[in-house]
Amino acid sequence: MLGAAISTWLGVPDATALFLRLIGAVSAGLIFLGLWTPIAAALGAMVEGWLSFVGGTFNIDHAMHALIALSLIMLGPGRWSFDARLYGRKRIEVGR
Repeated sequence: MLGAAISTWLGVPDATALFLRLIGAVSAGLIFLGLWTPIAAALGAMVEGWLSFVGGTFNIDHAMHALIALSLIMLGPGRWSFDARLYGRKRIEVGR
């Protein structure tokens, strides 16, 4: 998401789309750092879901980014993320 947002920043003439891409870049940066992962992933999923239908056409790249962000909401932060260091790693034991 971060690469797609930065690579198309300068080519977007619409101010609304530029604002959405800025929000997407910030949420992707937070996901990359592992900081506030569920919140940043939810924000990224909303932005990418919106961008997948902008202009009356369906963009599969943005839809894929939205699906990845949705999976990150459910998975949560990784072992070496800032969230795991700040709040502790949360694990769900199935069958116990």
